[in-house]
Amino acid sequence: MILKIHKTLLMKKCILIFPVLFLIISSCKINDFVAPNWEVEGNLSFVSRDYSVAEMLKKQQNLYIDSVSNDVVLIATVDDRDEIGTSLKFDGIAKTTNTIVFNRDTVLSLDFDDSSFVRKAIFISGNVLLNFNNPNSFPYSFNLTVNNLKNKQTNQSYTTSRTVSANSTLNFSISLGDYYVDNGGNLLNTLLFDINSSASQQGFTTFDYSVTETIVDYVSGKVKPITSKNVQDTIIEPFGTNAPTNPIIISTIKKSEFIIKNYSESQITLRRAYFVGENKNTLNKIRLLYDFDGNGTLDSFYTISIPRRNAGEPFGEARLQVTSTNSNILQFLGNVPFNVFYERDQVFNSDYTDATLNSNDSVITKFYADIPLRFQSKDYNSYRDTIKSGFTQRQRDKITNIRNIKLTTTLINGIALQMKAKITIADSNNVPLLVLTERVQNPEPDGFVTVAAANVGSDGTVLPNGQVTRVIESELNADDVLRILSFGNVFVELQYITNPNAGLIRVKGDDFSIIRSIGVLTYFVEIE
Repeated sequence: MILKIHKTLLMKKCILIFPVLFLIISSCKINDFVAPNWEVEGNLSFVSRDYSVAEMLKKQQNLYIDSVSNDVVLIATVDDRDEIGTSLKFDGIAKTTNTIVFNRDTVLSLDFDDSSFVRKAIFISGNVLLNFNNPNSFPYSFNLTVNNLKNKQTNQSYTTSRTVSANSTLNFSISLGDYYVDNGGNLLNTLLFDINSSASQQGFTTFDYSVTETIVDYVSGKVKPITSKNVQDTIIEPFGTNAPTNPIIISTIKKSEFIIKNYSESQITLRRAYFVGENKNTLNKIRLLYDFDGNGTLDSFYTISIPRRNAGEPFGEARLQVTSTNSNILQFLGNVPFNVFYERDQVFNSDYTDATLNSNDSVITKFYADIPLRFQSKDYNSYRDTIKSGFTQRQRDKITNIRNIKLTTTLINGIALQMKAKITIADSNNVPLLVLTERVQNPEPDGFVTVAAANVGSDGTVLPNGQVTRVIESELNADDVLRILSFGNVFVELQYITNPNAGLIRVKGDDFSIIRSIGVLTYFVEIE
């Protein structure tokens, strides 16, 4: 009964409340909904990069990490190949005068070289020049055969028939590029002429014979030494890319040597050989001085003989160890040459023995050195990295409402080198749009930010927890943001140098640097 009474009272109260609510609502004017403007923040990572020395070396074929000492080792490589090519030649023969008796055979052996005796020689170019004279009042005819001069196409001996008018001279030449000499296994330095002449009267006449300089493709025999003077080559980037670009002071060389390979069957001698290295930035040139003969004197020029390739072997070889005691290798390589100029006289078949030579026979000169990076530098060297980045589509959609970007850039240097960092925002075509590191308080004139070298021990190695950290704050306004709307790349350039007055430092494979640049974007959003 009590429950029933309560229920009735409740129903009466509800009936009274609903009319009141209805009256209130029906008496109000409802306006259209307007979304509020909210200022919000979002994060954008411009750069987040860890640079271990090992990681930096992945792009550098001329560096490696010693698995035992963990030293970073820089490799200097000079690699030069030179073929005999047009150096394989005979000097020719000056004009000689020879007699022909009419109406009989004249057999002559005429030199084509003064001191090279060949079994076979294949010519590339050159000429035999012939002038048949006739001071007589009657003509004569002749058939000429050069028995050991064979046509490359037919393998037949050179033959020609001519007539020489009275009181005249007949001039013609034999182009040796179409021929080869075959002496049937005998060593000869002559062309074998067989001339059969005929005339209406008895008598004689003369002809002049000479041979121009002749370039040879192949020769077998006892060939006089063939010298190519002042052979010059330039080897670019012997240290590869991303190596130091300015001179450094090197403390040690792990290993260095010349390796010269001779792919011909003749001894080759390099005379008056030398190397000069030129630094790209300073243009400073240093010549490699080397005690090639072991007499205790560092020589400006070296003479090196490379043995012939023996039967069944791919090449003959000479190996010469280069050390800090028998050369100035520390100074030469410490100059960090971008160009190495290599000059020498090359003498093929220098021992004047029976040999076989081809124009494509070659000599390869290799010089390499392993240099542990224990050094001191007086100038900055650099490393460059490109990072793909950019605004998301959602960020681009809201970009016109962005007020600013507040940037916090953290640089951690765990390498025993003072470091400078420059961060450049560029578009997808690598056109620079803005330099982030210029937007700090009291920026440096060159746009870099400097971080001190990591703390090192007595051996020049970074101490545990010896890394140095620098945090910088900067801000981009709305105009800056619009300028970099299309950015697609971020360039990070690191420059490094040993601390002023520091001793020799040691770079190891697990040394590192870290760069983080995080932006907080402030922009307006309309809530729909």
